[in-house]
Amino acid sequence: MTSTVNTLPGGQDLDSAIAEGARAYELDRKHVFHSWSAQAQITPMTIVAADGQ
Repeated sequence: MTSTVNTLPGGQDLDSAIAEGARAYELDRKHVFHSWSAQAQITPMTIVAADGQ
């Protein structure tokens, strides 16, 4: 039997990361004006964390 560990490299668990991404997307749609597209027709990619070493 194998087990799957749902921890991301930054230490965040998968469920928390999914919830954080959904919240970032919700806030983006509510507060960011994307001038290059009709607002209702886009699905912007949201970035909630990065490591720029």
